[in-house]
Amino acid sequence: MEKVTLKLVDLLNLQTEINGVFNREANQLVLRGLSNETLKITTKMKVADLLKKVQVETEAINLKRNELVSKHGEAQEDGTALLNPFINIQTNEEGEITSREDNPKFLEYQQELQAFLQEEKEFEFEPFTAVDLEGAYSEFNYVQFYKLVKLD
Repeated sequence: MEKVTLKLVDLLNLQTEINGVFNREANQLVLRGLSNETLKITTKMKVADLLKKVQVETEAINLKRNELVSKHGEAQEDGTALLNPFINIQTNEEGEITSREDNPKFLEYQQELQAFLQEEKEFEFEPFTAVDLEGAYSEFNYVQFYKLVKLD
């Protein structure tokens, strides 16, 4: 096992790199994701183990995000909080937005969230090696994952 220091935002990005991203609106693959790449089965198992560790961290990040929404948002009857990016939204007869203002509470939320996501965390992982990645080809770039590869 090795340790690396990553920003919390990097852990979120690593989760995305493992799972991949598909834009349903555009019907377009944005990022295949390591778990969907053609890799040796032993490497896929290491990727699955990595994902489990990353998910523990991202769950904690999402809890903090929800706390910030509750702090800055408006409580709803069902116990949830709602935080709209805009206030004083004006529409015309066709329902089109004619004017709106930035919600200052949303801007505060964004600032706090961004500051939180810049915090660093020590992350323990099983490094990937050249042998693990032997024969793997990808058209996609996995920037955060590359930090976990040991090529020597």
